[in-house]
Amino acid sequence: MTTTAPKTSAAGAIVTNLVVDLVAPIALYYGLRAAGVDQLLALLAGGAAPLVHVIWQVVRTRKVGGLALFTLTILLLSVAASFLTGSERFLLAKDGWLTAVAGLWLLGTLRTNRPFIYEAARPIADAKAKTPEDTWTHRFATSESFRHGMRVVTAAWGIALVLDAVVRGVMAYTLPVDLVPGLGGAQYAVLFVGLQIFGQVYGQRTGLIGDKKKSATAGAVTA
Repeated sequence: MTTTAPKTSAAGAIVTNLVVDLVAPIALYYGLRAAGVDQLLALLAGGAAPLVHVIWQVVRTRKVGGLALFTLTILLLSVAASFLTGSERFLLAKDGWLTAVAGLWLLGTLRTNRPFIYEAARPIADAKAKTPEDTWTHRFATSESFRHGMRVVTAAWGIALVLDAVVRGVMAYTLPVDLVPGLGGAQYAVLFVGLQIFGQVYGQRTGLIGDKKKSATAGAVTA
């Protein structure tokens, strides 16, 4: 029972975030555009879903984390700037800013003792561990190869997000406005799936995930 609850909670959170932050804005935009709504207003309406989601999380947890505060600030400033400039492209570029800062933040965790991927996945991995020695907490504390692997995966995510942000900025200012929301959503899907595949393949090869005995052998490769 203790192993399924965190897993279910994490899966539910991922699905909720995907629906609210990715699917809902795209669906709202194209639905409103089909109804004849102006591009800027349709983009603003679509952007309201993530904004409401962030506000709801702050109210529910009664806590404003650094990332939530940043996201909320960017969303509000983007809406205000879009009204002032009347620029749809400025609003579209917002996704690139958020992705860039997220990528830089992940890379910044490499300078700490807690790489982002380790901190994000540790609760689930620890809950699934069959013995205390199998927990990520124990392995991170005792295995240099494991710590190295966590840094590699975190770096891969951070670099990928920064490159993704550059592409988003180019799309926002060069492609037809009506194409960008859909292409941006597809790009998120490709990026997420690609990073998941990389994490699984790298994790299996180096022993970060799967058979713990394999990690001892992989230590000579990754250390």
